[in-house]
Amino acid sequence: MHAEDTTDQCAGRRYTVWGRREATQLVYDFEQERARRGVSQRAFAREHGVSRTTLQHWLERKATLDVNAELAGFMTSPVGLAFLHRQVAMLHLVFCQAGPCGVDRLCTYLQLSGLGQFVASSHGEQHEVATAMRAEILAYEQAQRAKQAPGMRRREIAVAVDETFHPEPCLVGIEVDSNFMVAGQYAETRDAKTWAVVMGEATADLAVDIVVAAADEGAGLARWIEQLLGIQKAPDVMHAQQDLWRALSLPLADSLVEPAAAIKAPKQCLAAWQSRKARHDAGDR
Repeated sequence: MHAEDTTDQCAGRRYTVWGRREATQLVYDFEQERARRGVSQRAFAREHGVSRTTLQHWLERKATLDVNAELAGFMTSPVGLAFLHRQVAMLHLVFCQAGPCGVDRLCTYLQLSGLGQFVASSHGEQHEVATAMRAEILAYEQAQRAKQAPGMRRREIAVAVDETFHPEPCLVGIEVDSNFMVAGQYAETRDAKTWAVVMGEATADLAVDIVVAAADEGAGLARWIEQLLGIQKAPDVMHAQQDLWRALSLPLADSLVEPAAAIKAPKQCLAAWQSRKARHDAGDR
């Protein structure tokens, strides 16, 4: 507060909220101007419409960074800020959206890597970034789908379908060739009619015909695929292995009975000799 300011003047003054990009640019411009023509903080602040105390706060915050001066200079420059934004965006895209990493793991990485001094690494801040990115991805998908679907050449596709629970049932369908998620919708039931509605709505604007569907042995899924669609149902790997193991498990178990009995006697003999040696080692020489 200036000495000449009254309480009413302070109450009526409007304070500017500076964004990260604007603040970074102003600090960078001030340091360039100070090095080039020795401009003072007061003169620069007056010229650019920023409070001198705000400019001092930005400079002090930069000076207290516990990193190499050259690194601090780069990371707090406009180019460095753009670099940081790109890195955080790619971390979210690759590890949280396309990969299985959660926001908490990403926060831990930011803290351990030292980037947490330049980027907010709390769960709340990064959760907002993840939420915004997810919304942008969905908006892009809708825009591209509306643009590309009308001109799509008709094609036959194979899908992998299953139910997931977190905790409500979610019906998921993925096109196996492109790994494109055709459907992902919460539903109260998992019967054949519900699957028909969900997949029908998901492919209504796409020029595709489902000719093969890979699924587990769920009754609703099987009925939708084989009876309502009338197409081939392909088993998933686990159930194919399970069927093979049922055929092989008894013969394999029988083949191990005789070797198990034959190895019992040598084991007993070995145990006896080991016990005899232990008694000898513990006795008087």
